[in-house]
Order: sequence, then C-alpha cells, then structure tokens
Amino acid sequence: MTNNSASLKRRKGQAKDQSKSKKSEPQVDVHADEIRDSRFSEPLPTFPKQRVWTRIVVVLGTLIVVYFTSSQDKIVNLAKVKDSVNNRKQDVKCSQDYLDEVSEFKGCIPSSCGRVVMDHVVTTEEADLLLDLAKRGLSMGGGSGGASILDLHSGALSKGDVFVDLYSSFNVSELFTLEDFAVYIRVRRKIQEAVAMNFKLQADKLYLTKPTFFHVSPQQSL
Repeated sequence: MTNNSASLKRRKGQAKDQSKSKKSEPQVDVHADEIRDSRFSEPLPTFPKQRVWTRIVVVLGTLIVVYFTSSQDKIVNLAKVKDSVNNRKQDVKCSQDYLDEVSEFKGCIPSSCGRVVMDHVVTTEEADLLLDLAKRGLSMGGGSGGASILDLHSGALSKGDVFVDLYSSFNVSELFTLEDFAVYIRVRRKIQEAVAMNFKLQADKLYLTKPTFFHVSPQQSL
C-alpha cells in the first residue's frame, strides 16, 4: 500500500509539471507572422528621377561638409569689380626694409601701411581725356617689340627699336593742348592728396616715380 501511494503521488507531480511547462511555452500566432512578412516584403515607395535627386543630395551634402570643415581663413575681398567704393582701406604690417628706407625722409613716413581703394578720385571725364592724350602721343611712335612707351615728363617715345624725343621731333602744339597738360597735372595732384590723406603724409613731399609714362603692349589697342 505504501509503494502504491508513493507511485500515485509521483505521477500526480509529473502531471502537474507537464501542465506548467505547457502553460509557459509561448503561443505562436501563425497569422501574425504572415501579416508581418507580407508588410515588409512590399517594395519601398519611389518617385520620378529618384537616382538623379539622390545623387544631387549626396553631392550637396559633401560640399557642405567640405565647406564647414575646410580652413577657417576665408578670403575677404577688399573691393569687387562691381562695387563702387568711395574710400576703403585695409591696414597691413609695414615692411621693415621700407621703414628703414623712408626713415630719412621727413614728412614721407606713413602713419600705417595698407591698401586703399577709391573709385572717385578721378572722374570719368578726366580719365577719357587722359586716354585720348595717350592715343595721340603713342600714334606718333610705336615700338618694334614689347610695350610702346610715352613719357610726358621727358618726352621719351618708343619708335621702332629706339626712343625719340617727342618734343623735339614733332610739333607738340598741334598734338597737345594746354588743357591736356592741365588735366594731367590736376589728376596727378588728386592722387597725391588722396595718398597723403589716407596715410597722414604731407602732399608736397610726395612725388611720382620716374619715369612716369603711358604704355601699350602689342596685344592691346588704345
């Protein structure tokens, strides 16, 4: 009797364990898996010229990354061709060689070094008159090679392989007028005063480089 009751209890325990294991096993929903598989197997939506737009987006993204990760030293234009500038200056460090050179000339030492853009120092009418003056002078000569040169101060004019004296070789009174020279002198003074104003110099201490001349290369035409 004792053995039979023990065997019966053992069977009941095994039956309970089996029922528990069946309850703990997950129930697989076959229909849910089929729905999920069918949803992900559908093709992704497309639109016209998808490849072209994809490439454009990739290129633009690359350019943006390169722009913002490149050197931070961006170039800033002092003045563009389309700009109309009254007076714009950019200070730069003076060269020590330059300072040593001008230190002997009082009144010619700038307060600072820099670059200046002034579009209205010379008027359009004055520029046209100077261009016409240069055309008339250079028409009397013409170098055989390189640039043709006309120096109003010395009268040097390119002619063939040599320089001739414009004032002694031609009748200058028929070539130039007093108004021509007056415009030239007026423009020169304007430039001197503009330089003196921007760099705090004495205008009467400034002189043009020598020689000062008009020139035209063989590839150019006046």
